[in-house]
Amino acid sequence: MLTTYARLIHMTNLSVQTSDQKEGKSPVSLVTPKQIRETAKVSGRTVRRWAKQFDWRTHRVNDRVLRYNREDVEKTIGSELQ
Repeated sequence: MLTTYARLIHMTNLSVQTSDQKEGKSPVSLVTPKQIRETAKVSGRTVRRWAKQFDWRTHRVNDRVLRYNREDVEKTIGSELQ
């Protein structure tokens, strides 16, 4: 069993298996708010505002951990995330 810290590290490059994947589509790639902040050089508040404004698909891991759909984010900010 992984510790909480190890689980958080594991989730930084998270891919989620969805029902689409069973139909032959690729898995959903997720990014952290920190990755978005560092790439776009904006604050956390701006990331949350963009997520709401541009209707990014979100994946809530638990009450405190949130991930955004990489495709939605890259389309909005116009650059690839690491």
